[in-house]
Amino acid sequence: MSRRNPQIHIRIPEEVKAWLENNARENERTMNSEVVFQLKQAMEKESK
Repeated sequence: MSRRNPQIHIRIPEEVKAWLENNARENERTMNSEVVFQLKQAMEKESK
């Protein structure tokens, strides 16, 4: 049995999408991986 991560659908401003796309390209990540990476970074920063 495979484990699936929950999915969410969000609306974001065009400039945020462009920023994510640029960062994903520069970091050789998918858009999904970039969003998860950025959120985890924010979580770590908040917990300090």
